[in-house]
Amino acid sequence: TAGSMELSSGDLYLDAKGDEDAVFIFKTATTFISTVGRQIFLQNGTKADNIFWVIGSSATLGGDSVMHGTVMADQSITVSNGATVNGRVLAKVAAVGLHGNAINLPVPAGNSSRRNLDEDMCATFKQSPIDLLSTAKFAVLAASTVTNTGPSRIMGDLGVSPGTAVTGFPPAKLVHGGMMHAADDAAAQAHLDLGTVMDTANLLNECFTDKTGNLGGMTLYPGLYTASSMELTSGDLTLDAKGDGDAVFIFKMATTFVSTVGRQIFLAGGARADNIFWLVGSSATLGGNSVMHGTVMADQSITVGGGATVNGRVLARVAAVGLNANAINLPPK
Repeated sequence: TAGSMELSSGDLYLDAKGDEDAVFIFKTATTFISTVGRQIFLQNGTKADNIFWVIGSSATLGGDSVMHGTVMADQSITVSNGATVNGRVLAKVAAVGLHGNAINLPVPAGNSSRRNLDEDMCATFKQSPIDLLSTAKFAVLAASTVTNTGPSRIMGDLGVSPGTAVTGFPPAKLVHGGMMHAADDAAAQAHLDLGTVMDTANLLNECFTDKTGNLGGMTLYPGLYTASSMELTSGDLTLDAKGDGDAVFIFKMATTFVSTVGRQIFLAGGARADNIFWLVGSSATLGGNSVMHGTVMADQSITVGGGATVNGRVLARVAAVGLNANAINLPPK
């Protein structure tokens, strides 16, 4: 309970601790407000049909946000542009305003037939690859600066915008026809497109699996994996496409991704780097001499440790990309 509630900095995780009948009730005397892009994630059996928001006056759900549960407001409910509600929006006295939204009645809690239907759907659901727009040709893209130490080798284009600084070239070099774009039109468009790509991809929430913590020692199969943060710190990670060369892996985290020295990702069963995506809510750090596969998109900075190899892309939306005697290889289609 509270006088008012808001979801305005960071996302919210509701964890049922394995109890599918667990209930969450949020009661406010006045308003509830979520801001643009904020999301609620459900973990360990939490059901949207068992989440209730009892609002004493009005509720406002921010654009492109994701809400779970039944929202009951004494006055109005405003669902802003592009927001998704997996639940209900019920206004007692005043209006409900919608604007290009998805409002999905939740699967009834305890309804095993409906629940099994969803489980069957997810068993056969296939993630689509993320459309990278004009960023697809960039092996390295930063907003502020690209810095380099040592003989890095970049296969693909390198860009920076709106910043202009690229340092450490040479000794680093672009190979196989890669071009440098320092605050030119191509870099500016790629910077805009990266924001669009990340905003769109961060709305993905179908058939996800929570994987907060260390991914080391795991074998994971195609799908969408979400977490508050992820790391690869003890043991390596194997991504197995199970014979499907078009299989897609998406890793989405609210804050950081960290791999430590020497950690590797191995591809098995036809998995391809061009179909692996890492959506990092703040910054990514790749350990020295590590091996990474996939497109790493970070809201803030990306630091690639000494001698690390990335078979994919490193794309930083707001801040810098730091390189240190690395091989960054744009993946084949």
